This record gives sequence, C-alpha cells and structure tokens, in this order.
Amino acid sequence: MYSKKEKAQLITDFWTAFAEAYPHKWLLYDTKIKDLQLKFDVQNSGVRIILEVGMRHEETRIKYFEQLQAMRVLFLEFFPEIFFERNFTLESGKIVSIVHTETLERNFFNKNYWPEIFDFMASKMLLMEQFFLEYADIIRQATAE
Repeated sequence: MYSKKEKAQLITDFWTAFAEAYPHKWLLYDTKIKDLQLKFDVQNSGVRIILEVGMRHEETRIKYFEQLQAMRVLFLEFFPEIFFERNFTLESGKIVSIVHTETLERNFFNKNYWPEIFDFMASKMLLMEQFFLEYADIIRQATAE
C-alpha cells in the first residue's frame, strides 16, 4: 500500500513518463464543442479512452449522446469494441454521458506495465482523435435541429 505522498509521486511519474514516451499534443479539451472532451481514464483497475459529453443542461447532453450513439457503426470502423453510457457519475458527483473504448486491465501502479499501458493509451487516443476530427461536423449537428 502506498502513502498519500508516494501515490501522488507515482501518478506524477506516470504522466511524466507518458509525456516523454509520446510527446504528442493531444486534442483532449480542445474539441471546439463546449463540454465535449476526450480523456485518458487511468484507474487502479485499468485504462480506457473516453469521449465525455458533460453539458450542464441534460437535454443538450442527451442530444449529443444520442447523436454519438447513432454513429455506432462509424465508431466500429475505428475500434473493435465501443461502449456507450448515457448516465455516468464522475467522482465529483456530476452526471455525464460517455463513449469509451475497451478497458486494458492493468494496474498503473505497477511500473512494469507502463510500456504496455502507454502503447494502449497512445494508440487508442490517436484513433479517438481521428474519429472525432473526421466526424466533428456530424457531432455538432446534435443541436442544429
């Protein structure tokens, strides 16, 4: 078990090592759609890539989510598996919608897994970015009606 300080240092070391291994400027929060973000979700139990729909107004959030859900076949051109969660509760208690990749079940506290985790994160995020950039105009149409 790690102390709070050791855990914080390990998390810092993890993200520093990832940035050094993959010095890419990730799209993440710069989607040009307010409250729609691409995220690395790194937990003790595993790692996945998320497209998070976090609009404050539920009606708007659901419209975007349903637009993404309608694009399932397009997602499957990029990912062998893709998952949709209409109501996902963040640690903060905020309810968002998410679309996410499969989970690589590796504990990031084990440094021996880092190369595998980094490869997974980079390859899946590149695909998520490609998907988003290719279909951003269609995604934006969610609120055009």
